[in-house]
Amino acid sequence: MDLDYALNKEKSHAPSPIYDYYIERMKEYTPKLEKWENSDWIVKMIIRYSISFDMRSFFSTEKDNRELRAKELHNSIKVYFRKVFLFDNLFNSYYDGISDLGNHVKSLFDMAYELKALRLHVSDEFMVLPNQGSKDSKV
Repeated sequence: MDLDYALNKEKSHAPSPIYDYYIERMKEYTPKLEKWENSDWIVKMIIRYSISFDMRSFFSTEKDNRELRAKELHNSIKVYFRKVFLFDNLFNSYYDGISDLGNHVKSLFDMAYELKALRLHVSDEFMVLPNQGSKDSKV
């Protein structure tokens, strides 16, 4: 069985009964649909049991896994881990004092804009450098 069939192929659509050769098209459609559904079910099981229990519970509360196709489940996991990676880098990043400060600031802005593109709210106050004259300023 082709395990990545459901990840690489879209679910087949049933032919309309108004077209000629409907019975022949249904004979072609039914095995393709069964192959896709079996592949989708197996891939979802592999994905679900390949991640930790905590992550499984997170994705089951976010949206019912039975409604998600394997490709959608895989993409939601990729997006989630990308968000975690970006947040971790964004909040644990610091200027080392040696490299170019402009590149460091640019990388922070790039990470923040990517988080916004992933539909996560990043406060605009985060995007503004602190005043140089204030007590809290570290720049």
